[in-house]
Amino acid sequence: MSIQNLKTIEDLEKVLENSKLEKQVLLKHSTQCPISSDAYSQFQRFSEKNPNVNCHLLYVIEDRPVSNHIEEITDFRHESPQVIFFKNGVAIDHFSHRAITMEKLEATI
Repeated sequence: MSIQNLKTIEDLEKVLENSKLEKQVLLKHSTQCPISSDAYSQFQRFSEKNPNVNCHLLYVIEDRPVSNHIEEITDFRHESPQVIFFKNGVAIDHFSHRAITMEKLEATI
C-alpha cells in the first residue's frame, strides 16, 4: 500500500472513517524543513516495510486549511513534522521532529 496524499478536509474525513476499521497513520510534512525531510524518509521506509499499514501524507504549507483542521479536531498542537495515529475515528497518539524514526513508528503501530 502506498502513501496516500491528503489534500482536502473530505480526504481527512475518509481517514477518520477508515480508522474505525484499521489504524491510520498521518505524517504532517513541510517541504521547507530539513528535519521534516528526515522524518519523511523514515516514514517512507516505514510504509515500504509495512505495506498493510494505512499511511497518509499532508503537505502543511500547501494544504494549510487541512493542517489547521487537524489541530482543531485533535487538540494536538501543530508541529511539523508530526506523525498522528488515528483509531476508532479519533487521534490516539502523536509525536514530532526527531522522534519520528522507523523504530518509533513500528513500536507505536
